[in-house]
Amino acid sequence: SKVGGSPWWLLLIEGVAALILGILLLLAPGKALVALVGVVGLYFLVRGILYIVEIFRDQTQWLANLIAGVLCIIIGIIVVQHPAWAAALVPATVGWIVAIGTIAVGAIGLGQALSGEGWWRGLLGFFAILIGIAFIFSPLNASSIVPMILGIAGIGVGLTGIVWAFRLR
Repeated sequence: SKVGGSPWWLLLIEGVAALILGILLLLAPGKALVALVGVVGLYFLVRGILYIVEIFRDQTQWLANLIAGVLCIIIGIIVVQHPAWAAALVPATVGWIVAIGTIAVGAIGLGQALSGEGWWRGLLGFFAILIGIAFIFSPLNASSIVPMILGIAGIGVGLTGIVWAFRLR
């Protein structure tokens, strides 16, 4: 079965990845900021690839998935290639890139939820928008609260995705 055009196993992979990321972000937010930034970069890469894959499965929202996929991949590449730089410069360039990209991806997630793609995409979109806004208005404070917000969101979205995947299976 499918939810919003995605097969159950794709939802399961995304749920497990989000859950693992959420747990890691809650357990070690201050100790390994560079590693966490790298994990977030990898998450953006995986999410971007999943958006692109979705284009081939369901063409009804191909433009939204293409934009979200490209933005996620670009952000992921920047962060993965330069984790120390990204961690040190979050308040500057990378913070703005992440903020703009995260708000755009969040808005797309909300749009997908409103068009029947599943409320969990809307929840993820909502958290993404909050994180993007936090980076825009207070980049220094955002870098300290984002791991906690992402951790809670990752666990919630991950568990929801896993439950839905098994229900669809």
